[in-house]
Amino acid sequence: MLRLLEDVVQSGRHVAIMAHFNHWQELQTNVVREAIRRIRDTGAVIRGQAPLLAHINNDPDIWARLWREQVRLGIIPYYMFVERDTGAKRYTATARSAATANIVPGFICLTLRLGR
Repeated sequence: MLRLLEDVVQSGRHVAIMAHFNHWQELQTNVVREAIRRIRDTGAVIRGQAPLLAHINNDPDIWARLWREQVRLGIIPYYMFVERDTGAKRYTATARSAATANIVPGFICLTLRLGR
């Protein structure tokens, strides 16, 4: 896969990998850090995304640390999923009314509030 990524990047195309990390602790193992390094060494860009999850990452300090760690490792913090009226709502952290647009200082996080 790494050779394929290198070939695609060397052909002049932009390659972006969407990585799903829910908590900063997931970025602490040597295996994960090495995988991130190897993917980035191909020239591919890694973007981070995660849902806001109850009892896991529904704290601004956790998100701040997650995003800072992602930036330190060369991952672009890209997307925060906030609960909406579809899917597995019991796993999401908060009602739409509790989501904020300024959850992490230093990052702009806009949340589109969808209603019925």
